[in-house]
Amino acid sequence: MGTVSFPQAVLKEPHRKLDLRLQWKGKTLVVERILNQSDIAIVFCAKLEGGERCIVKVFPILEMRGFYRYGFRSEVHVYRKLRHISGTVAPRFLGSCNTTRLIYPSDCRIPEEDRLCGDQKAIMLQYLDGDILTPYNFTPELGEKALQGLKRLHELSILHGDVQNDYWVRNVMVLKDGSVRWFDFEHSLVDGGVREGLIEGEWAFAMQSLGPDGYMNRTRVSPFSKLNSSDEQQKRIAIEGEVVE
Repeated sequence: MGTVSFPQAVLKEPHRKLDLRLQWKGKTLVVERILNQSDIAIVFCAKLEGGERCIVKVFPILEMRGFYRYGFRSEVHVYRKLRHISGTVAPRFLGSCNTTRLIYPSDCRIPEEDRLCGDQKAIMLQYLDGDILTPYNFTPELGEKALQGLKRLHELSILHGDVQNDYWVRNVMVLKDGSVRWFDFEHSLVDGGVREGLIEGEWAFAMQSLGPDGYMNRTRVSPFSKLNSSDEQQKRIAIEGEVVE
């Protein structure tokens, strides 16, 4: 069993073709690319046997210590709770697996101890084609859609738990058809686990960011400007209600 350093080892070899397979409940999936990596999980874009794309989020066993061990459980709990509105607020949940394995090519140079060869916990989600909501692509209409989605989560006693990215929200995707989806529920709390005031606090921040008078609407960034990590520089290129040519 390996550690979360696995994708870092792959990405350090950009000249090398990503040649990996995933074993999922007796099926073999072809890994197309690594979408994201964190201290909690590794997110793959993979192809099912019929050619359909899906997302497989693997939670490495050796990283499941302390707070991180709740990531897999939280995601599964939330997605199961959302099944009756599947694919409308969040990606469609396609299942979970406790015995997911990665199959490496015979000439792989990643050390054995860094490989995810043992049984790994993972979830499979619908593949969505879109972009992350940022000040670049924000519109009041998208902000309202994101708020409606979050409101639906809260009505179901789901606290997302990871919406704040400095002054704007994170973990919202804008699809090609203009709809939005919330994702990444590894920090979420559900039902009795949600302490009093947490949902109200999350909603207040979302309104301050996504609402009509919120930060993202007041500081929309020109697509012709570079988004800089410095907040002061962001403010200098921010616009008030229109795109700067």
